[in-house]
Amino acid sequence: MTGELTFFEIGVVDAAPARAFYGGLFGWRIEPGPSAGGYRISTPTISGGMHGGDETLESRTDEPRVESFGRFALCRDDQGSSFGLHQPPAAEGKGAREPAARKPTIDHVTLRVRYLPASRRFYEAALAPLSLGLEFEHEGLLAFGSGESGRLIIYASERPVAGFHVAFSAPSREAVDRFHAAALEEGGRDNGAPGLRPEYHEGYYGAYVFDPDGNNVEAVHHTVPPDRTHDEQRTC
Repeated sequence: MTGELTFFEIGVVDAAPARAFYGGLFGWRIEPGPSAGGYRISTPTISGGMHGGDETLESRTDEPRVESFGRFALCRDDQGSSFGLHQPPAAEGKGAREPAARKPTIDHVTLRVRYLPASRRFYEAALAPLSLGLEFEHEGLLAFGSGESGRLIIYASERPVAGFHVAFSAPSREAVDRFHAAALEEGGRDNGAPGLRPEYHEGYYGAYVFDPDGNNVEAVHHTVPPDRTHDEQRTC
């Protein structure tokens, strides 16, 4: 589906215990990847990656809170890396039914950013060609999405995330081109011009840009089904 997340990467301090934490919590299969110290994550819907060596943060979990968009809690794993849990609001009214059960999937990815106005401008411009926009804003938290797929959530922090890799699907190669151009115009740094990446598969057309905090943001269009999992692109 256009605009949905197609890849994610988790940065942790020590990858070994993180494999046990996330594998046990979500049932993900986490296996060694081709990059030294990196791991490949397999979920029921999209692929991801994990790398160690990130800065230690204090572990904590917020109390779940109920909002108009459902029940939400911002958590940190046992090494301080943040992740969120979200339960959509229950159906209301006579004859209303709960959504049909589905396989576990990624509901949203959260990034801590240093300066929210700059990151907002960047993501509003970069994601527009992918039919993604600002869905809601709440107490300094911004959620970008299409209303039909997983969301990207950003909020300001004195300890911003850096080195994260997140990829979004694009409806066409032209949309990938527009994503790249818009991101650069709004202050992004080039990390890979639009073009084919045959090392993934022959129809993999992608572009990469660093956001204001140094996260690797990708747009990708697939013209043939991939014949293997897309491993994370490690950056220096």
